[in-house]
Amino acid sequence: MTELAAIAEEKGIKFFLISFTDILGVQRAKLVPTRAIADMAVEGAGFAGFAAWLDMSPADADILAIPDADSLIRLPWKPEVGWLAADVHYKGDPFANAPRVVLQEVLACPRNRPEFVSLLNNDAVPEPGWLAALVTKAESSGAGAVASKMIRHDNRDRLDNAGHVFLNTGEILPRGAGQSPDDYIKPASVAGVCGGACLLRSSMLDDIGMFDEFFSTGYEDAELGLRALLAGYEQIFAPKAVVRHRIGASIDKIRDLSYAVQLQVNINYTYVKLVPWPVAVWNLPWILLKTVALLILPLLMGRWRLLKVQWRAFGRTMRFLPTMFRARRRFKKRRVSSSVVIGRQKFFARLYAGYFRRFVIGGKPTIFER
Repeated sequence: MTELAAIAEEKGIKFFLISFTDILGVQRAKLVPTRAIADMAVEGAGFAGFAAWLDMSPADADILAIPDADSLIRLPWKPEVGWLAADVHYKGDPFANAPRVVLQEVLACPRNRPEFVSLLNNDAVPEPGWLAALVTKAESSGAGAVASKMIRHDNRDRLDNAGHVFLNTGEILPRGAGQSPDDYIKPASVAGVCGGACLLRSSMLDDIGMFDEFFSTGYEDAELGLRALLAGYEQIFAPKAVVRHRIGASIDKIRDLSYAVQLQVNINYTYVKLVPWPVAVWNLPWILLKTVALLILPLLMGRWRLLKVQWRAFGRTMRFLPTMFRARRRFKKRRVSSSVVIGRQKFFARLYAGYFRRFVIGGKPTIFER
């Protein structure tokens, strides 16, 4: 029995999602039953290379994605499925065009180790000078993370985000969402950066770690940003680093009720894992008020999907509490005082007033109802 087959038997995994990323950042995957994973772990899962962005033609042989057992993540919203990153091979050798192979080769040589790591979503289009602006701001400020100015692709008069803001009701939300880009022309300290287009300092990641494996997609960048804030790293918004973002172009393909429930669970996980106890006590009245409102208001308004999401998320959060508290005990990088964290929070009232007008009075669907 192979290592993965043994893990599947122990954890009740029925399927494995063997995945690799192509040159344009598109994730390719194949779902295989557990009974086939022993062969796949050795021989790899076959893919038509020309069907992915790997600079191949139909005349080329298939590529083989050999799963990395150390990368295994059970999908939190579907625990019978295990996700695996894979190394792409072609004709028996690692395939030089595969991004994961390239990254492994770079990291294998210490002198080639990059000072920064840049992230760019496959639904984000950078404007000329975007990366240079991020690096310039990182070098001049010493920041651990730099946020882009992300503008809506379908409406260039509206901002997607200019970094993240941390509310005293527990959420980490897009800063400036829906506002005019012209209102965000100066650098500013932020509570985190959107993973859709940002720059991260390698030494910061060495210190606080990469994305938490609890997440698959949704809120993982917010959790990383809060971790960085608590560890004392400066995070800054670079207004000259402009990206046009097709919001939801990728995530809408998998957005369903289960995804919406897990997104709320991810918010709860981040708060329980990271927020210092004095800050949590300070925020408790507002969090209780928000929680009661989210559990009751949808019932009064007949917003049944929102009601279902919140109650299911509440139940799933209760089940995951032991996992959340174990993650809390493992996090040892809280270097800033609780008073500093409280000072970095934004009071929720102004932002929530806008939400009330948009989602309650205007009747628009929330992110949990799309």
